[in-house]
Amino acid sequence: VVDTSSFENYKITNQIKSRLAEIEQMKSEAPSFVSTAFLSNFLTKTASISIEYSDYVIARHFTAMFDEWIKGCNESKTIEAIHKIKPYSYLIPRLGGLIVCALIAVFTINAIDSKIIQGELSVKFIIAYASLFIIVGNLSAISLRKIESLIDGYLSLSYLHLNRGDEKLITKYHESNKKSLISGILAAFSTIIIGLATRFSYDLIKWIIN
Repeated sequence: VVDTSSFENYKITNQIKSRLAEIEQMKSEAPSFVSTAFLSNFLTKTASISIEYSDYVIARHFTAMFDEWIKGCNESKTIEAIHKIKPYSYLIPRLGGLIVCALIAVFTINAIDSKIIQGELSVKFIIAYASLFIIVGNLSAISLRKIESLIDGYLSLSYLHLNRGDEKLITKYHESNKKSLISGILAAFSTIIIGLATRFSYDLIKWIIN
């Protein structure tokens, strides 16, 4: 027997958003110079539930069902290392640039032969060393800034797949993340090459001034 003599009022609000659709809309409305990495900072939660109900036990039952449904959804694969580095990505160009410049100084100082670098050659050496220092510093800064932007631009794919438009959007951002990873690896590799090349900076300077 069901007692229908009393009614209970309650309000349940579920919000489910596709982050890819949200960021795509933000990109269409934002100026062209605003990066995806910057816009991603304004993304809100993908799923939330709000309950206005006087009975806590029943309200808790609704939230538990919602949580179970969320846990049952498929999750896109993410690279945890990138998410851990992201908050500190701004340090990469600064620290990396300092390390590369320090390597140039250390290797050159250890290899320099004061008996050879004298008189007119010392002036040429200073000019060549300063030029190499600036060139290598700028090259490493370009690679390191590229790594920073790619880390910041890597997105955790959270989306709703309801229609053909969603499918195109998912494919687009999957490809974008893949390109970011490849470009990031190449930029890191080029930075390592630059770092290793500093070992031969003195030999290069000697070759230039002679």
